[in-house]
Amino acid sequence: MEVGVKKGNISGVLYGITQLVMFIVFALIFFLGTVFIRDNADVSVEDVFTAIYAIVFGAMTVGNNSHFLPDIASAK
Repeated sequence: MEVGVKKGNISGVLYGITQLVMFIVFALIFFLGTVFIRDNADVSVEDVFTAIYAIVFGAMTVGNNSHFLPDIASAK
């Protein structure tokens, strides 16, 4: 029981840290997007959101497909 509680606490803290990092990265992306809009007249809000969605979906795709890497290495 004690081991399970310790594992649960560690798991919860690590999950919280990953969520913190994710939201800090989102905040940084939106902040940099506003800086690009402010400093460059040819960058629009649509361009910033297109870039954000491309980065987020690209990272999600890489994360979802990373579990295939051992299979790729063994196929060679």
